[in-house]
Amino acid sequence: MHTAHSQATSTALPVVSISELNKSYFTRRGDVEALRSIEISIHPGEFVSFVGPSGCGKSTLLKIIAGLEDYQSGKVEVFGDPPKPGRRDVGIMLQSPVLLPWRTVLSNVVLPVEIMRGDLRAAKERAREIIDLVGLSKFTDKYGWELSGGMQQRVSLARLLLLDPDIMLLDEPFSALDEFNREKLTLELSSLHTRFQRTAVYVTHSIAEAVLLSDRVVVLKPHPGEVLEVVAIDLPRPRTAETLQSVEAFELVRRIRAMLFSHDEGIAQ
Repeated sequence: MHTAHSQATSTALPVVSISELNKSYFTRRGDVEALRSIEISIHPGEFVSFVGPSGCGKSTLLKIIAGLEDYQSGKVEVFGDPPKPGRRDVGIMLQSPVLLPWRTVLSNVVLPVEIMRGDLRAAKERAREIIDLVGLSKFTDKYGWELSGGMQQRVSLARLLLLDPDIMLLDEPFSALDEFNREKLTLELSSLHTRFQRTAVYVTHSIAEAVLLSDRVVVLKPHPGEVLEVVAIDLPRPRTAETLQSVEAFELVRRIRAMLFSHDEGIAQ
């Protein structure tokens, strides 16, 4: 049975639409085909993950949506327009938190507003609320260099939430963390998505992580990157650590893993 959320998004016009997308890199040794005939539509409020082994083009696809990579053919639209960098309705969070070590947690979170010359006083008030939401209220005045890796990623997530983009793009944001902190932040992200209902596009190698977070999982194979299947994740929200212990979640993880292993192109965790 589909959740109410997935039923609502399935009838809305897509905020991201990709059709017949092809992407190659040109090298001295010849062309390298990165993506082939990609077809994806992402609807308002959906959480969609791209999962697959290294070399399947997950991050490239995310960067194309962000307007940070070009492509050779096909059509990509974000809110009906070609993707372009720097737009305020699309925000991106990378593997590295990209904090300024000499600035405090609060001043790192509000930095984009400062750069855009927005209302800094209002931004700081809102930032304090979001810093509390991501569990860093006791560290508001700590400097970037004083924080652990997990804390730094929380600051990066808070900064993205403060900008409040309609689409959040997340490129393996927790991949460098230990298993404990990764699971904790993944659950926190799931909770925040339920609360804010923003469209999210998430890149990960972890099948279990994708299942826990997503409404749909786009399964990609490498060399070149192609869509094997788009799997609906019809698990009830809110989701917790116990969600992955359910028979339904276990079967979804098993199905996606078997799909990837059957192509013998690499191993996803």
